[in-house]
Parts: sequence; structure tokens; C-alpha cells
Amino acid sequence: MLSPTEQEFIYKNAYVPEHLIHYQVAFSDMEPGLKDQFLYYYTDDVVSFIGYPLQGEYEEERFQKAIDQVARQHGPKELRVISAQVCHIPGYELDFQQDEDKYSILDIDSIVIKSKLRNMLNRAGRELCINIAQEYTMEHHILLVDFLNNKKLDRETANFFNRIPDYISYSDKPLILEARFGNGKLQGYTIVDFSNGDYCFYMFNITGDKNNYVPGAADLLLYNLIEIAKNKGISKINLGLGINTGIERFKKKWGQGKDLPFYFCRYKRKKSGFLLWRG
Repeated sequence: MLSPTEQEFIYKNAYVPEHLIHYQVAFSDMEPGLKDQFLYYYTDDVVSFIGYPLQGEYEEERFQKAIDQVARQHGPKELRVISAQVCHIPGYELDFQQDEDKYSILDIDSIVIKSKLRNMLNRAGRELCINIAQEYTMEHHILLVDFLNNKKLDRETANFFNRIPDYISYSDKPLILEARFGNGKLQGYTIVDFSNGDYCFYMFNITGDKNNYVPGAADLLLYNLIEIAKNKGISKINLGLGINTGIERFKKKWGQGKDLPFYFCRYKRKKSGFLLWRG
């Protein structure tokens, strides 16, 4: 179990969503742990290791030492690692490697809103009002269900999104920015989250069917998030992973800071030699 001092250290230095303990625990039902500068989560059989150091630059030797100690301590059958590069883990063999992606980091001070984007914001602003929701309601949930039905996501991804209510109720940190038509009908909403330091996080954007589509609605929500971040003294927004070209285009028109490479790898414990390695 993490001490209050450790939790404070983590939230102060968080810069990827997986550093947000309440987010990861709500979606994974895993317990958090800290080894040197690296956060990880664990169950009896699985460890998820967050290979982005909370302080300082990434150092291969420091990373390898920390993950080696965690693997020896917990002895998981499965080891999941996200990091800026693919790693070799003693005693484990690579079972799955996701294609390279990247976190898009938006530097708030460098944002320049070009005329085309400004026109989109003005257009959306004529149809929609942006509010901060006080709580997650049935109205938000119905829109989430519609969103999942329209996207026709695979079962694993749909199950992940279905845990959004658990995530929001787990902590008071997430914030719901909602877009509503003039008659009060909910058009869409964005869920954002916050570190206690320089970063906030663009977590989810939920929209309804095409009949409720408003060009620029997602941009208008992001613009309001930027204003909230400025007021909180936050300098950077982690816009999340690219996922697909449409999402990448949406993020790039706002400009960007330094992209952060992302790899997800799953490792299986080697059947031979593991006991000797642990000894």
C-alpha cells in the first residue's frame, strides 16, 4: 500500500494517464506500488509496470533495476509494460507487442488558434453551451451507451468504456465538461483529469449519434478545457494516444509539444529457469 507521502509524490509528478492512481485502479482493480521512480500495479498473477519515470529522464539501467526488483518481489505469471521503448525482461519472454503509438503533449503557452479553427469554435459556440457537470447522471450514461452502440467497438474495448462511471465515482479529481444545445439537450461531453503538478489529461470524449453532430463541438470542449487549465496554473495537457488518423488530426490542429513514444508489451514468465532466476 502506498503511503500518503508516496501518493503525493506521484500526483505531483504525473504526466501520463497511467500515473493517475485512481484512474488505473478503477479500470483495472489492481493495487498500486512504487519502486524507485516507477509506478506499477499488481494482482496475484499480473503486474502492470509504468515505464515512465516520475522524475528525471529515462535511464535504461535504472528502469531495468526497478522492473527486475518488482518481478522478483511479486513473481507474476504475466508482466505488462508500457514505456517509450521495447524492453528485455530477465526471466520473461515477449508474448505480445502493440504497434508504436505516442502521447500527444499540448504545451498551453505555445497554442496559436488559426483562423480555420477559430471559425469552427465560433460556429459550434452558436449552437452549444459548455458547462461543468456537477455529477455523472443517467443522461450522461445514456449518451455513453449510444456512443458505444454507434462505434461498434470490440467487447474488450466496450467493457473498458463501461467502467467510466466507476472511474468518475472513485475520485473527485475527474471533471465532466458537457456541451448542450440551447434547449438543454446534451450533445456530448469530455472527461478530463488532473495531476497536482503541471499536467492535466484529456481522457474521454463522448458524443451521440450523427443526428446530434455539431462541427467543432469537440474543439469547443477542448478550448474550454484549455481555459480551465490556464486558471489552474497548468502548463501542459496530455491529449492521450493517437489511436487512429482521425484522432491524430484533431490533436495536431491545436499544435503540440514534445510527443512521448508509447509501446505496450505483454510478457509471459518463462517456464524453464525462472525458479533459478528468482533464487
